[in-house]
Amino acid sequence: LADGVGLDPRELAGLWQMPGQRGGAATRAARVQARPAPGGGESPTPGEAAPPPPYRPAPNDGGGSRPRSRQGWAPRPRNTLARGLLGKADRVARIVLSTPEAWDWLTAEDHHLLGHEPAPHGPLFAWLETQWHEHGAQPWAALREALRDQPFEALAVDLNASGIALERHDTEDASPESAPPTAAEIRRELRELLRRMHIDHLKQRETDLIAQVAADPAALSLYREVQLARKALEADART
Repeated sequence: LADGVGLDPRELAGLWQMPGQRGGAATRAARVQARPAPGGGESPTPGEAAPPPPYRPAPNDGGGSRPRSRQGWAPRPRNTLARGLLGKADRVARIVLSTPEAWDWLTAEDHHLLGHEPAPHGPLFAWLETQWHEHGAQPWAALREALRDQPFEALAVDLNASGIALERHDTEDASPESAPPTAAEIRRELRELLRRMHIDHLKQRETDLIAQVAADPAALSLYREVQLARKALEADART
C-alpha cells in the first residue's frame, strides 16, 4: 500500500494503526510534543502528530523550486515524491538511473533536450550522457560511486531510492501487487515522457517567437513551423 500511494512505509504505519496499537501512537505523539518545535515555534499539543513539511513542487511544474543547500541541491522531503507530484524530468531521470540500457533508447534530439533542462536536472542528464560515452551502460551501483561529490548527487540518490512505481499505460491491472514493469513497458513510459517534454519545449518556443514578431516579422514563419511540429507530436498520442 505504501508503494502504491508513494508513502514511506513508516509514515503509513503512523497514519493507519490497528486498534490495539493506538497507545503506541499516543506515546509517539507525546514524544513529539516533548521535543522543542523547529524554529522556536510552539510544539504540537499532546496526541497530535507534528505537522508535515510544506509541499515544494517539482521544478518545471509551475510551482517554484526547492532550496539549495551549501553542498548542492537539497533533496525533497520523502513524502512529496508521490506519483503525480514528480516532474517529467524527475521521472525520466529515475528511469535512466535505474535502467542501465535506457539512455540508449533515446535519440540525439532527446539527449539535447534533456541536457538543456534547468539545473539540477540538465547538468545531471549531461553528466549521464558523458558517462554513457565513456563507460556504456552502467548499473546503479557504479553510477552511485561516480556520483559522489557531484552537485546533483542528492537529487539522483533521492529519485533512485524513492520507490515510485512507473505508470502502466497498456494494462488494466496497475495495482501495487501487479508484476514489475517489463523493459518494453518502461521504454514506452520513457518515450511518452519525452514526447510530452518536447511538446512543452515547443509551446515555450511558440510563445517566444510570438513575442518577437513585432520586431522581426520573419519570426511568424518560424512560429508556424514550430506549431506544426508541436501539433504532430500531440497527434501521436491519439494514434
